[in-house]
Amino acid sequence: MKKLLKFSVNGSMSFKQPRTRLTITQLCDKFDTHGTICDVHRGRSRRPLTATSPASSAMVLERFTTLPRKSATHCARETGGSSRSVQCILKAFK
Repeated sequence: MKKLLKFSVNGSMSFKQPRTRLTITQLCDKFDTHGTICDVHRGRSRRPLTATSPASSAMVLERFTTLPRKSATHCARETGGSSRSVQCILKAFK
């Protein structure tokens, strides 16, 4: 395949592959599926939010509406999560 020479701003040279029919087809397919040609998975490399999921949030909020004087640690023991997760859920729904 033929390589093209590309000059950058600082004067160094880099080699860049020319666009091929396959590359253009892949970009068109990506745009059709996702609505953008940007990387849709970027920014999702974190852990999934399991401790503060809607199901566990509903359970924690239900416990605190029935017994509002209970500590976060005691509620965490009952729900099976950590006390920090319970605190985050309560802070979000303040």
